[in-house]
Amino acid sequence: MEILPTTPIKKLWWPFLLLCNYDIKDLTISSQFYTELLQKRADFRDEFSTEKLWKSIIWNNKDIRINNKLIFYKTFFESGFIHVTDLRFDLNTTESYNIISKKIEKANFLVWAGLRHAIPSHLKLKSKANNHTSLTTPPSLIIQNNDFDVMTKKLKDYYTLLNI
Repeated sequence: MEILPTTPIKKLWWPFLLLCNYDIKDLTISSQFYTELLQKRADFRDEFSTEKLWKSIIWNNKDIRINNKLIFYKTFFESGFIHVTDLRFDLNTTESYNIISKKIEKANFLVWAGLRHAIPSHLKLKSKANNHTSLTTPPSLIIQNNDFDVMTKKLKDYYTLLNI
């Protein structure tokens, strides 16, 4: 991810980035000053903050990755999905997806399932107040009365069931 304070869109990242659990090594910043500033801020925050709320922000989180890359889904972000708790680990997979699909038009189950699966267990545990499902249960969906397990199926199987 490149962070440059030159365009209006990228300017918005600076305040948000300060709230995230970033690793300076993941960022491409052309200014040595900003690189050192962000690193010192992260070190200070890690050392002295009593509440570590930034660790539960999904986006630009060094602990939440897909294919070893930081993630950011604009549609999820713009729909208000910021913290791990917004993915509703207190509900089962189907109930959680139903809530998300009402907030995001044309929500893609596989994108959502991949995002949910990318959350490390220690963050899921913190976000689960009264969840009755197991953390080891893989994301699944019922399509045409059949359980569609995203861990064993392929993308073409999903679209075949949807008749796309």
